[in-house]
Amino acid sequence: EQIPDPTNTLQMPYGKVERSLLAYWLTQQYQAGLTAEESDVLLSPKNQQLIVNQVAEEVVDRAMSRPWTSEQVPPLAEWVTKNEKPLDLLIEASERPKWWSPSPSLLGNNYNGAIAMLLPGAQSMRGAARALCIRAMWHAGEGRPTEAWNDLKASFQLARFCSQGITLVEQLVAIAMDGIALQRTATLLQHGEPDAEFARQVLNNLKAMEVPCDVIKSMDQGERMFYADTVLMLSQQRMMLGDVWGPGGGGQFDKLALVKIDWNHLLREGNHWFDRLIDACKQPIRPERDAALDAFEQDLLQLGSATKNPSHWVASLLSPQARSAMLSDVLLSIMLPALDAAIKAEDRARMVLDLTRVAAALAVYRAEQGEYPEKLAELVPDVLERVPDDLYSGKPFIYERKSDGGYLLYSVFQNGLDDGGTDVGGEILKGEWIAKESEDFDYNKSDIVIRVPMPKFELPAKPEFVK
Repeated sequence: EQIPDPTNTLQMPYGKVERSLLAYWLTQQYQAGLTAEESDVLLSPKNQQLIVNQVAEEVVDRAMSRPWTSEQVPPLAEWVTKNEKPLDLLIEASERPKWWSPSPSLLGNNYNGAIAMLLPGAQSMRGAARALCIRAMWHAGEGRPTEAWNDLKASFQLARFCSQGITLVEQLVAIAMDGIALQRTATLLQHGEPDAEFARQVLNNLKAMEVPCDVIKSMDQGERMFYADTVLMLSQQRMMLGDVWGPGGGGQFDKLALVKIDWNHLLREGNHWFDRLIDACKQPIRPERDAALDAFEQDLLQLGSATKNPSHWVASLLSPQARSAMLSDVLLSIMLPALDAAIKAEDRARMVLDLTRVAAALAVYRAEQGEYPEKLAELVPDVLERVPDDLYSGKPFIYERKSDGGYLLYSVFQNGLDDGGTDVGGEILKGEWIAKESEDFDYNKSDIVIRVPMPKFELPAKPEFVK
């Protein structure tokens, strides 16, 4: 009945206003010791835009990744204080049993099909999780690990709320949210040498978590529903195929849908393909699942290629059955999403969770024994019941205690090969942190890596300003 008061609304740190305030402070830092001429260059519109759009955003990114203090970034500390109420409200919300965020596409009488459904709640939830992680790293930097963990726990729960939706988008957003919070958890566990009781609390919380997604369910229910709904919308001429295809495509097929079509054929074919997909995803052994998915993807590509065959077009002009088959092939080749990528995202999420559990166990061991173990097997049975295996290799995670007092821990990731601890994110090369992405980095030859100790928070280097 009433729009919420803006003062109680979370203002995202990546927003233009917040970045402008941060840029103003950065400019003041850069101005120290400059000549009048150099100062004029710094204050030019181009350079101010550079600071707002690039440098300020990088500062926020770093504050989300590393513990930081109010003294290091005063404007961001002011943002935390100003947003204390909505951030605390998110923590309170995370303690509720259910999350409900109906799509505005379902309100009113302007329904344009399930495929066009807007999901602003899921995207807003992702922003909320990022904001909580920034405050968590502030708490960690200021020496308040319990408060930091409360923020991260809220982030985890928000991810699980998001995954209650049946759409693939909601599952992928939940996976991304969880990954953000898990990375910050690994950072928190190695910062300030937490005591054994705190580390065990984190470990127990992580053990109780499941990966916050069900990609198979979202494909079986959500994506299948989108397909069936689209067929109905096309049959009623409330939607054109070009609306499904997107800008610049599909128009050449719209005439097919305006002549006699057996729409039940499209529904039957859709169910056949979705059944096959779900069966492939449910293969209990990963190599067999991957082989079934590869075969599915290849057949789907052939389906799309067949629609470009002139003989199929000629047949579709003469036969209602051929027209129905042609339209079915076109629609399926458009609407069956990049499912292999979604399944791989779920696999990766599971490995990141397992790696973070091991990181928590290592923090417990160090707090109790004074140093990290020589081998992961030493965590059993006092800290872990067992060390989880790497999904990608079927073998234990690769672990090495380092001479700097830290460790290197990683999964071999999708190629199943040991790439020496080069992280998939490009920040760690051969087990060591690097300042910027190396030309030697290759995503297809990377691992999922935790490297302790992690770099401390630093402001970005002053950029080269345009004269």
